[in-house]
Amino acid sequence: MNANQIINMIIRRVMRIAVNKGVDMGIQGASSAAKKMRNGKKAQGDDVYIDDYGNPVHRKDNSRG
Repeated sequence: MNANQIINMIIRRVMRIAVNKGVDMGIQGASSAAKKMRNGKKAQGDDVYIDDYGNPVHRKDNSRG
């Protein structure tokens, strides 16, 4: 083997490690972003509901008389 082949082998190995690490980081970033989106949405309170047309409607509080 000459020096050029050895250098090419080393460069390929380093690039393979870098690409795999980058793909893993991208997957972790995407999954954490999706997790934040799922957990970020809070359930609607009892005083607001969505009607048949998709509009938020505030309920009247009848307990206060």
